[in-house]
Amino acid sequence: MAGTDVTGLIDFGDTTIGDPDYDLCYLWSETGPGFIRRLQELRGVPFSDRLERKLRFWELADVTEDVLHGIEHGLAEFRDHSLALLRDLLSERTPSRRPQTAP
Repeated sequence: MAGTDVTGLIDFGDTTIGDPDYDLCYLWSETGPGFIRRLQELRGVPFSDRLERKLRFWELADVTEDVLHGIEHGLAEFRDHSLALLRDLLSERTPSRRPQTAP
């Protein structure tokens, strides 16, 4: 903090050795490609096809985990919502953001 301005943020919640692009996966799902493109531009990092494919994969993987969670825990409504979302994401020809609906 500098006065009332936030000058930095440290979050060690998911501290691991891994792919730094993973930090963008939940932003991708919630905000979409336009936001990530702009973010990368501001960071001075290119928004590549490779990055877009990785973010789309992680989005699909996350929803797939939700489907499995619903199955394993007998949460039929959550499972069905997640399956519908997965179908929507898989039917899209271009990567895009997850719809803003909650189970």
